[in-house]
Amino acid sequence: MRMLVLMMVLLIPATALAQRPLHSDEWTPLASQYLARSCVAEAGFDSAETGECAAIAWVYARRFHQMRAAGRYMSFSRVVWQYSSPLRLNRRSWIRHLDGDERPRGMPRAWPWESLLPKWQRVKAFVQEWSGGAVANPCPGANHFGSVQDGAPSDWTSIRCNFRPRNRFWRSF
Repeated sequence: MRMLVLMMVLLIPATALAQRPLHSDEWTPLASQYLARSCVAEAGFDSAETGECAAIAWVYARRFHQMRAAGRYMSFSRVVWQYSSPLRLNRRSWIRHLDGDERPRGMPRAWPWESLLPKWQRVKAFVQEWSGGAVANPCPGANHFGSVQDGAPSDWTSIRCNFRPRNRFWRSF
């Protein structure tokens, strides 16, 4: 038993550390804002706790780097905005007003902002932790995600995550 505990103490810190996902020039206030909004829009206010915000963020980072490798420049904030249909298509307009600690204009009145505000603050803090490299990728290899209703081409590979996601994650090459 002692040996097991000792092994866990020695191995967990090494596996818990992640690489920094973006160069600091790409991590702008707008990128942070878009990523936090996208996490809520795509996976809910609890996405920082469930692991889904991390998975989504890593997909965006991977796609950003793939575009760069292909010689196409787009800022990270633009990648998030382009990829996240709730942001791009303005399906839930209150997401656009999700920013500070004020209740977003247009948010359904039935949703208790007092209980959602701490979760929103946690999502905002989480995306900062992620950008600093403090969060490992819970769905390694994924470069695409979509809702359960979204289909995927037959040549895409489904990626298993180390949590139960609301969305599906795939590798598309």
